[in-house]
Amino acid sequence: MEESHNSEQSECHFIIKLKTKHGRSELKVPKSEHGEETFMFLCHHLRIPPEKIRLVCKGKIVTQDNISSFIFNGAVFQAFGEEAEDETGLDVRDIDVLMDQLSVERNVAVKALRKTGDLIDAILYVSDNL
Repeated sequence: MEESHNSEQSECHFIIKLKTKHGRSELKVPKSEHGEETFMFLCHHLRIPPEKIRLVCKGKIVTQDNISSFIFNGAVFQAFGEEAEDETGLDVRDIDVLMDQLSVERNVAVKALRKTGDLIDAILYVSDNL
């Protein structure tokens, strides 16, 4: 009975290998008809925004359009990209103001708010470091 349970589980996901700057890991990826869902799942797991991630499999760049042809049990992916900063406890409006006013990326705004703890100080901090 346990064998049938395992085969049912393997029918709904693939187990892939991920290599990142933090090391290697295995990941259960849900099977999907749409490559975009799979791509977004990997981005979310790695905490790398979709526009910043670079995935490589078998020497080829993997995108949300072609990821379905690379996903299978045992596939090995190399992931590159800057992880998204943790926004927990920060006001999203403060992050947006920093991004809009100073034309900086979200990670820069989050780091500045974490470092200074205040929107005004964060604006001054980012301005001084541009």
